[in-house]
Amino acid sequence: MSALALDRAFLLPRPGRLLPVMACGIFVPLAVLVLSLAKAPSLATALFTTLMMVAQVATALTTAHKEILAASPSFFHAGLRRGLLQAQLGWAFGEAALVAVFIALAGFGAGPAVVATAFGAALAVHALLALATLRLTWSYQLPFWILYLFFALPSLTRAGYAGKLDAVLGTPAPWLVGGVLLLWLLGRNLVRPHLHRRLCGTMVLGLDDVFKPGRIQEYRRRGEQHRHSGQGPRVRRRAIGALLGRADVAQQAGRTVAVRMWQVLTLAAAVNISTRRRVLVLIAVGMVFFMAYLGYYDGRKDTQGMVHWFAGLAYQAALYPIYGLAVVLLSAPAGGISRRNAFRAELATLGLLALASLGISVLITVGFHGMAAVLPPVTWHGREFVFTAPRLHCLWLPPLLVPFAWITVALRPKPLCTTANVVLGPAFVLSHWLMNSVPYQRSVPLFVGISILLFAVAFVVRRRWWEQADLAI
Repeated sequence: MSALALDRAFLLPRPGRLLPVMACGIFVPLAVLVLSLAKAPSLATALFTTLMMVAQVATALTTAHKEILAASPSFFHAGLRRGLLQAQLGWAFGEAALVAVFIALAGFGAGPAVVATAFGAALAVHALLALATLRLTWSYQLPFWILYLFFALPSLTRAGYAGKLDAVLGTPAPWLVGGVLLLWLLGRNLVRPHLHRRLCGTMVLGLDDVFKPGRIQEYRRRGEQHRHSGQGPRVRRRAIGALLGRADVAQQAGRTVAVRMWQVLTLAAAVNISTRRRVLVLIAVGMVFFMAYLGYYDGRKDTQGMVHWFAGLAYQAALYPIYGLAVVLLSAPAGGISRRNAFRAELATLGLLALASLGISVLITVGFHGMAAVLPPVTWHGREFVFTAPRLHCLWLPPLLVPFAWITVALRPKPLCTTANVVLGPAFVLSHWLMNSVPYQRSVPLFVGISILLFAVAFVVRRRWWEQADLAI
């Protein structure tokens, strides 16, 4: 393939957006690479982090190509799919060449076999991530999930120092063959028209759309139109039916605040519980494995300063009732109710959501301690891992994050605003870090004080908002 055959429009589509997305994607792996080279240079670490950068670039580029295929006018563009394939091959071989040159010149003493392995691995990673981006509807989340691979970095680094990867890195044939086969499969998917027909007219989300609530809601709305009409699995139907039943009972008793509260909670159940049974099963099974992995990861004998840290991250699942708070509180119609009662119903709703979050925390705590009681120590490559349950604060931490979400609703009262979801994740991580790194006698009063302060500010702002609300009474 001649370099003159490459179309710049396909090599770098939407240049105003693609380059910043690529830069954001490779920032974390690049920072890890620089720190590792400065602290403890390792061939395995260098190759692993550069391959993660290749993966991020592949997802960004292929998302742009996916957008081109999804544009209806592109269906009539002659030679479009061939041009996209040429651009993919150009990027793949270009990235592979850069990775190989870096490994050869980085001072690790890598021979030709290791350099060839790096070249083949880069080809394979690019093709694999490009295929995943083309095939998965949720591919816009891949840049986040890729970062979870950093959990494997310490093990790879130790294996590299011990010489256990020498045979893998010194055998380039499987990597080269795998890279060529994956590129052939990528080309087969791009050149054939079935992919174009499947994507034509669809909505494609990229990494930069994650923080655009309107795009996310429109994407979900379109997805619901192509699914089987129904109310989802039995647990979802029972939850919604029970909440509606409580609203009817409150209506008959004349309790206006309770009626509004149960109606809002019904919307919360409809928004948060998936209509697909396999999603719920996948979440449940994945949660169990995630807890087991993190518990053993915390139980390493050589853990220093990070005891109970990783297992506590599983308690982010207890934030689930609080997600989508803006949609729940601001999208439910408030007709036939006074402003005062509407605000009181909102407070009652927040209280029940906090109780639901606490209930999930209790279930996670019971699960952790049950695992700690029955799971035996595990020896892996000469290292002993003992299952370790998280510390006490993880039980009550998620419910106390409700004010963090409510303050974002108060400051940005927009039904499709996802700022609360964006705030909850970092707020949990930072508060969890505070509890682990600072003694409870100082960290607990500090965190509780911040939570109370945010609740008070949100209370004042939201009460003023309801006083000025235009309600159909």
